[in-house]
Amino acid sequence: MDTIEQTIRELEAVSEIQNLMGAYSFFLDGRKYDDLMGLFSVTQPDVRVELGGVYVGLDSIARLYLGKHYDQHAGGHYPGFEGRGIVAKHPQNTPCVVVGRDGKTAKGTWVSLGFAFFLQSDRKEQHWGMFRYGADFIFENGQWRIWHLKVYDGFMTDGNHSWSDPVPRPMPPSGPGENAGPPPDLFPPDYPPTSGYRYDIHIPVPYAPEVPEPYSVFDPDKAN
Repeated sequence: MDTIEQTIRELEAVSEIQNLMGAYSFFLDGRKYDDLMGLFSVTQPDVRVELGGVYVGLDSIARLYLGKHYDQHAGGHYPGFEGRGIVAKHPQNTPCVVVGRDGKTAKGTWVSLGFAFFLQSDRKEQHWGMFRYGADFIFENGQWRIWHLKVYDGFMTDGNHSWSDPVPRPMPPSGPGENAGPPPDLFPPDYPPTSGYRYDIHIPVPYAPEVPEPYSVFDPDKAN
């Protein structure tokens, strides 16, 4: 039978983890990538993020946020456009958080329906989309930290089309001009994505990630 103390610890953990993921969204949208890096585990060598590919270790995660995100979202490819006209919102809802019975780890899922607008070169880009977060957390040095974070694709489309239209995912141009192609990936992931899904009206939407179930000790085979 649960003790009152254990129940209180679990409730506190759920609140702290939701605040942790809320801070992630605020830092991501505000381009506070240094602050965002402070949300991840510093003790686990397999700390990772899957977002268009898998980035393993703090150095690789820094390549994703301090490199790729800054370069694409703060005007790195386009001198003179640093941070101009950028609006990006990644709100989170439907949180489902389960804390391990040993109090050392936790798992959670969220849904995010958001939008973004970028001014890049002479081209305006606006898009909106839906995706899901699946995350594992670890309690270290008296605080909860992100251990594994995976972004599960739902749909993404530009602002001039219905989300059900088969519109290609928006890509930034490689330079001035509407017809320029995407830039080379200057900050590639360590591994390709383990799964991928882009909405198609003819294909059922996959059920992923699964809602976490109560557990005692973290199972690596069920990691995000």
